[in-house]
Amino acid sequence: LTLLCDLLTQNLRPARFPAALYISALELQQRLLLLLCSGGLRLTFDWPRLWSSLFAVAAFIADGERFKEPMVPKLATSLFLHLNLLLALGDQVFPSSAVFESFAHELVRLHQIFERLFAVCKRQAPQLLSSASLARCAIVQALEHIASLPEEAAANMSAAQAMDIVRKLQLKVANEEREALQRPPPLPTARDSATFMQQLLRLLLSHSRADGTAA
Repeated sequence: LTLLCDLLTQNLRPARFPAALYISALELQQRLLLLLCSGGLRLTFDWPRLWSSLFAVAAFIADGERFKEPMVPKLATSLFLHLNLLLALGDQVFPSSAVFESFAHELVRLHQIFERLFAVCKRQAPQLLSSASLARCAIVQALEHIASLPEEAAANMSAAQAMDIVRKLQLKVANEEREALQRPPPLPTARDSATFMQQLLRLLLSHSRADGTAA
């Protein structure tokens, strides 16, 4: 997971953005998370690193011109499905409710990134918006609650108050949707898998010392 998070954050370059590589990375990450869920495992991991990498990708592809590049709309779909998985399964994925709430809090706090991405999708690929249903629902609910507060209270909201709003989110997930999210993505082709593993190996080598130990 650490390597995948690094791959997602370290290859966000405007020139020759490797969208297909990112799709493979997100799908592998989904398989790993579903494996943890199915085995009832609790992983000791820097979880903010995971969602920070997802939010970085969202911010990068929310640019209208970049969204027109090949494979980027498909990457947006994969990203939305990944966020839906984290929201739907909650503390089945994360080690505790507190970690899940921290994820939801950051999702809402960075709502402007996702509003830009939703707007780009609506203009260029409206059929993708259905795959963003849970993420949109969480953000809209939180913003509606904030909008109902007096202007001064909303402007001076503490982290504890914001977290309280997140805890009150009502995310309804139909059984069919939950079952669909729990199905692993299809396996990549042999060619795509080889390309992805080469990139992952380069990243692993860049994190290693000359004696072979991890940097």
